[in-house]
Amino acid sequence: MKKVFSNHSEVCHVWASQTQEQGTAGNISFRDDSIFSYHWWEMARFYTTKSGKKYLFIRSWSYSNSTSKHLSHVRRALHGHNYETIYVHGSFSRYSSAGDCLLNHADNCQDFVNKMQNSFDKLKKSRYPRSEYDFNQSQYQELKKYCSIFRLKVPKEAKNYLLDWDNIQYLVRGAEIKEANRTYSRKRTELAERVHTRHLMQALRPEFKALIKKWRACEISTRDLYVKKEGVYWRPKGYFLRVKGEQVETTGSAFVPVREAKILLARIRAGKDIKGFKIGHYTVISINGTLKIGCHDFKRSEIEAFTNFYGW
Repeated sequence: MKKVFSNHSEVCHVWASQTQEQGTAGNISFRDDSIFSYHWWEMARFYTTKSGKKYLFIRSWSYSNSTSKHLSHVRRALHGHNYETIYVHGSFSRYSSAGDCLLNHADNCQDFVNKMQNSFDKLKKSRYPRSEYDFNQSQYQELKKYCSIFRLKVPKEAKNYLLDWDNIQYLVRGAEIKEANRTYSRKRTELAERVHTRHLMQALRPEFKALIKKWRACEISTRDLYVKKEGVYWRPKGYFLRVKGEQVETTGSAFVPVREAKILLARIRAGKDIKGFKIGHYTVISINGTLKIGCHDFKRSEIEAFTNFYGW
């Protein structure tokens, strides 16, 4: 079983797919249900209750820029998976054990209460009182869920900071009138920007096509798969495939063996059921207009372009 992976993105994808117990790449590693930054700071953890229900806990903050990037890799790897997710604070001690680092109940419950208190205190001065109310309610519900999972008592002080809709309606109505005028102007601007972006992406198609061809030929890296226009870096939408050595690489930095990719392709062409087929560290979820493997979605047009390029 492969335990050392080529980059941070790949090791996060393997952890998210939950197909093995151990793996590492650079400064990210995972053991069992947990994934770590710098091999000690727990970023996320899967937790299964006695009844068999599975939850995913993720850090709501990071202590450095590099750890923030590691967390971004984790969140991207989880895209497409339907895990029930709860964001928690966790403890911060290099010398705490892995067991109490992320699921430190005292720290996590206190963090939910602190966020409720913050929204409670900001309400009257807020430009968006409804948003403060919604946030306050969501944090209370997350706190109740967290306590229910671990059979804890909801802290009494949480109710002291729970906003009552009947008592804040007058604040919301006044703010909504002001916001309606701002929203009208903003939406017109956003619509014009979306139309401009759509036209620009259409105009860039020939350049994207040439870039993807160079990328498939391994003349450029995935990082260079962009066009700079109007001071913005534009990337082609969707996932793309190429052969790199004995591996098939995606623009999402996932790798599978060429041999297994050819077996999967043969099954697709033969019209066989491929749901559940194992390819590398990933599982085929479905093929209905698009081929979904793990968190990657590949359009049929991309599969045809890929196979035609390499003569498969």
